[in-house]
Amino acid sequence: MVLPACMAFDFDSTLAYFREGKEGLSAIFTQRGISEDIVLQAYKEAKRDGGFNIKKFQLHVENLTQHGFDSIEIEREFKSWLRENLILYPESLTTLSRWRILHVPVAIITFGDPKYQRQKIATFHLPYNELHIVTAKDGKPRELRKLLRKYGKHIVFVDDKPSVLDGV
Repeated sequence: MVLPACMAFDFDSTLAYFREGKEGLSAIFTQRGISEDIVLQAYKEAKRDGGFNIKKFQLHVENLTQHGFDSIEIEREFKSWLRENLILYPESLTTLSRWRILHVPVAIITFGDPKYQRQKIATFHLPYNELHIVTAKDGKPRELRKLLRKYGKHIVFVDDKPSVLDGV
């Protein structure tokens, strides 16, 4: 059997998912009397330009409502929501561990805000060799080319989005 030179995985919706989608996230603001429409608009705006993070989300809600919120309390609720709702797929830890046992390097290549992505990934103490966080929509192919130069041919990349795979 020929082993790949490296295994690369996306994180969101490939290794982990949100138990309740992102509905609980909006509750951080709807429970403070902000309409669902405004929260949804703020979420979409916060995702643009490098990916979501809670501070950008809060800033967009505040800009849309002209109302300020306690950043420390928002961050605390967000961390609690993240701990309760971000779930690894049952096979993720086993899969990553098996590749590491076979001495095949494991890379996680994910899109989004670097601090937020690190926060999510650190929740699980996953066994990986490299973490590549991209903020540009076409960043994953660039990072895969770096892995190809480093490890050689036969890199396997797993992602949940067909458009990303087409771009690769």
